[in-house]
Amino acid sequence: MRRLPYYKQFMYSFYSIKRVSAFRLMPIGKVITYLFLLMALSFLPNVISAMLGNNPSGDLTSLPIPLPISYALVYLFATGYKFVEVSILAVLGLMFAKMLHKPLTYIHTWILATYATTAPTLILSILDSITTLSSNVASLLWFVAATYLYFIIRAIPSPKK
Repeated sequence: MRRLPYYKQFMYSFYSIKRVSAFRLMPIGKVITYLFLLMALSFLPNVISAMLGNNPSGDLTSLPIPLPISYALVYLFATGYKFVEVSILAVLGLMFAKMLHKPLTYIHTWILATYATTAPTLILSILDSITTLSSNVASLLWFVAATYLYFIIRAIPSPKK
């Protein structure tokens, strides 16, 4: 697959299921970098909200460590959690692939799951920076990501017989 800038990958992940289905052929390093950039982008609303002094999800200034270090730690933990989330979603993607008779490996579904979580991740971070969220919203966004992953896998061409 030819080199595609990250901002185009980001934009396609919102509206082009067929294009995202082709992303399964991308090198894993590029996808991991995309995930780190996605998490940095999703972390911005919380940082801006905290700087304005109206962060409902928690006050980082109460931690006994300098603020930049606390932001870095929260970013790293959130990114680690996102890696786990994508990995779980990839296992679900393997089930979808088997059900739809698509020849995908775990690494393919992991890559596709990364792009399937783009919109839910950003929606969740924006909502989290505005108000405190219930677990129902997070569950709903998991469902959205799983549904989007299903449609991405469905868009993959079936092998010729």
